[in-house]
Amino acid sequence: MLRSLVVLLALTSVQSQLLACSCGGEEFVIRGLEQEGLSVPGPDVFLGRVVDWRTPKEAAIEPIEVFRGGNGTRVLRQDARYDNTSCAAGFLPNEEFVYFSDKNNLIGFCSKLPATQRLLEALRAASGRRPK
Repeated sequence: MLRSLVVLLALTSVQSQLLACSCGGEEFVIRGLEQEGLSVPGPDVFLGRVVDWRTPKEAAIEPIEVFRGGNGTRVLRQDARYDNTSCAAGFLPNEEFVYFSDKNNLIGFCSKLPATQRLLEALRAASGRRPK
């Protein structure tokens, strides 16, 4: 009986951690773009590639296509609030994602999404840009 209770508590804990980091991802962002335009969080919104991987928590990202913000390469860091959580964004060499970075060049919860065709088209439409 005690063993069953421990397993149930462990599963509940894991489930709540997973739910706590569920932001809706691409669907949530696309819905927001359709309803409100490019008012998504963060001053910089861009498709970028890791060009200088420093650590799993820090990398230089070169913009491929900018939807809002500057064009230059920037160093992004994972927000320390998300270290050791399922919300951690992290970086890998040469990966490409759509980034939503804040004014301090931090990323974390829901600020790095796969660059799907659907998301890119929605970002282009919201920013008034044409496909590359």
